[in-house]
Amino acid sequence: MPPKSAQPGKTGAPRPPQQQRPASGAPPAAATAPRQQQQQPRATAPPAPAQFAPRRTDLTESELSLFVRRPGYGSLGRPIKVLANHYAIGLSLKQNIMHYHLTMDPAPTKTLAKKVWAKWEIDHAAKLGVVAAFDGVANVFTTTPFPVDAMEFDVVLPALGDPKTARPGKAFKVTTTKANELDISELHEFVNGKITITNNVLTTIQAIDIAFRQEPSKTMIAAGRSFYDSRISPVPLSNGLDLLSGAFISARVGLSGLTLNLDTAYTAFYRPMPLIDYAALVLRMPAANLAKDGVPPQARMALEKAVRMMTVELTHRDGNGLAPRARIAGISRVPADELKFQLDGTPDAEGTPAAPRTVSVVQYFVERYNIRLRCPKLLAINVGSPQRELWVPFEFVRVAPHQKYVGRLSEDQTSEVIKIAAKKPFERKTQIEKMRSGFNVNNAYTEAFGLSVAPQLMSIQGRILPPPSLGVDRGSVVPRDGSWNFANRRVLRGVKVTAIGVLVLANRRFFAEDKIRGHMDAFAHTSELMGLSFDARCMNDFPVQYASESPQQIGRALPALATAVQQQFGKPADFLVVILGRKSVDTYAEIKRIGDTVIGIPTQCLVSNKVDRANEQYWANVALKVNVKLPQNAFNFHVNGSKFLTPQVPTMIIGADVTHPSPGSDAPSISALVGSVDPFAHRYIATVQEQPASREEMIVHMKIMFATLLQSWFRINKGFPQRIVFYRDGVSEGQFQTVSQIEIRLIQEVLANARATNTKLTFVIVQKRHHTRFFAQDQNDNDRSGNIKAGLVVDRGVTHPTDFDFFLQSQAGLQGTSRPTYYYVLYDQIGWTADDLQLFTFHQTFTYARCTRSVSIVPSAYYAHLACFRARHHAQSAGIGFPVPKLANSLIPSMYFM
Repeated sequence: MPPKSAQPGKTGAPRPPQQQRPASGAPPAAATAPRQQQQQPRATAPPAPAQFAPRRTDLTESELSLFVRRPGYGSLGRPIKVLANHYAIGLSLKQNIMHYHLTMDPAPTKTLAKKVWAKWEIDHAAKLGVVAAFDGVANVFTTTPFPVDAMEFDVVLPALGDPKTARPGKAFKVTTTKANELDISELHEFVNGKITITNNVLTTIQAIDIAFRQEPSKTMIAAGRSFYDSRISPVPLSNGLDLLSGAFISARVGLSGLTLNLDTAYTAFYRPMPLIDYAALVLRMPAANLAKDGVPPQARMALEKAVRMMTVELTHRDGNGLAPRARIAGISRVPADELKFQLDGTPDAEGTPAAPRTVSVVQYFVERYNIRLRCPKLLAINVGSPQRELWVPFEFVRVAPHQKYVGRLSEDQTSEVIKIAAKKPFERKTQIEKMRSGFNVNNAYTEAFGLSVAPQLMSIQGRILPPPSLGVDRGSVVPRDGSWNFANRRVLRGVKVTAIGVLVLANRRFFAEDKIRGHMDAFAHTSELMGLSFDARCMNDFPVQYASESPQQIGRALPALATAVQQQFGKPADFLVVILGRKSVDTYAEIKRIGDTVIGIPTQCLVSNKVDRANEQYWANVALKVNVKLPQNAFNFHVNGSKFLTPQVPTMIIGADVTHPSPGSDAPSISALVGSVDPFAHRYIATVQEQPASREEMIVHMKIMFATLLQSWFRINKGFPQRIVFYRDGVSEGQFQTVSQIEIRLIQEVLANARATNTKLTFVIVQKRHHTRFFAQDQNDNDRSGNIKAGLVVDRGVTHPTDFDFFLQSQAGLQGTSRPTYYYVLYDQIGWTADDLQLFTFHQTFTYARCTRSVSIVPSAYYAHLACFRARHHAQSAGIGFPVPKLANSLIPSMYFM
């Protein structure tokens, strides 16, 4: 095909709802592990879900009954009053809500579907006497029924541009079919705690949420569940991106009834500009140089990664002022003047086709459009598909406006966003209140559904839980405001270091060997004050070697250093220190791959500029990491006198997480389970697996991974734990029921097969990706950052009407407004009270081994997150197309991921 402009790819017909919402022998036999070493192709990433994908609303009664009912409310701690960024919703609606399924023929893109619906409202809504809310996919809700259950409408989008040159308007058949009638009384009964969740209630909440989104979706840019006003000037970010500020809006159901969750939102968008200018910013090269000389071969891959899947406007065909849009499927490997394709011959007067001929892109544009390329050395973009390529030169392409950035922000961009978005609590609260007063939440759509929104933030009861007493060597310490000082204190059990080596990836002129030895002496001195032990000969005679930061050099230098340590001390290194000339994710990934999977020796990376400024506090932080990452059964501190972690009732704590690649990448998703191996939860081990499909959220290999952890506990403790508390991170609300059906069932199968009949399981979901924030009503309840003091727990007001859940803000504020963690109990055989589970969870957050502060989530879930990202580093360094490298056997019993 010639490189003419392509129509944007069409999506299939809108689909019905897809999202879901909820509801103890011998050691276990190890299941057969999936092969890890053979090269295998990656699964193709599935398409992203619809932006307004509704929750699944066809759960069976048995599925709905899986939810754990709240055992009561907590009372432990100091009561305080807090404001939540939720507004009470009044619901005066008496009649039922009608639910219709909608289809459009031909099936439009998502953007076009929005335009078709807007035209349908103009042409037909008033005639029918209805105010209808459309979810943008396939569902329509209204409080006034259509005249008949199934209707068909003709909708014609008007022609745009100059009527003389514009194409005729496009016609669509819009069909509505009655799907259900939603009894509004069930929602009232659910909110009042009289009934559990039902399919009817789920769909009614969905309808109310969509009603609130109708008005802003007409005039603002929708991205996820947030809306952005294009009239507000964006903040420029580096590399051709803009940061837009907007509003997150979501209708929720809580103990106090319906609420509207309103929050600030910030999202990066592509900056509208010629594609050549965007390429210049990404590659950090002058646009004039690119136009003259083209893209350097070594930069092509980075550029393709930056523009792939971007929506663009094709300016060579905008004769009526409206350039057609397309999505970039890839970029050419050669410049436009070298890129050639087969062009079908033009039939003669008698209709006989001429023989196909080979032409270049440059030649084609001259013949077809009478356009001579100004930049023939630039690449071309493919706006077709890998199978059906349609080439357009860079100079005729412009980045389309109002387009959310789909990649992963760089470290510099992330830092820029944080500086802008990290508002202090008072500033954030003020901004939310201004949005509420300026946001048109009481409009024709919400009024039609009998909805009204209160003008003020919700006031809710919270409590500040007491901190634990932490045991250290020869004493204890009680944290204050979520932190404590480790000065003049020693770890409970320190490692004994008898062999180390140092690899320097910095300029030898600035890091001579004598200087390195001075830094290591300072590190050893501070470490020994904290209870670690360093052999004198080890510190006097450790080898120091130098290399560059290239992956090839690191791949040779680390094994060589390990060999040198072995020869020097007659034993393997306890750990290797690597000093980096600069902070680099790629360099770090290669160091960890070699250390963790090739030579099997822990590595501790240090950045040269921080080493040069190092003080005792810096070396103390390094010592805390080193003490727990070596496979020597050492640990730093624990909770004194915990009634939950005792040898009499041995409790195993497990954390789980799944990490996904950045959008557009075909890298695998990776799952990790991390489990404690002693009754005091001093030490953890990890097991990691590659998911069989990219972006698969369910832990597919749960059975073998859980069995591995259970085996380790049994081997070390000579028996099974009586209790297992499982904290599962990375699960959205719509996946609760699926996790219950798949992951909990697999865990129970392992326990049953192992005959661990006395082991009781509690399974808790851990969520950080939500928009609920709390603000103190009394400023005395704040810490120095302006955030509420560490230990805030909220289990009323904005929590679930019937289910066992709570918000816990366990960390002290550092920057911006602290985000509480949401804990939802999905399964509970142990029979926790609200006070006990909240206190148990809070006290764990003080035992995160790398710092002397409470952290925002339980350490087990945090460790699972670290293990996932360490495996991501291993996979990144191994290369696309290869499995995640297997951890060296020597590190399996260690906390290597610290």
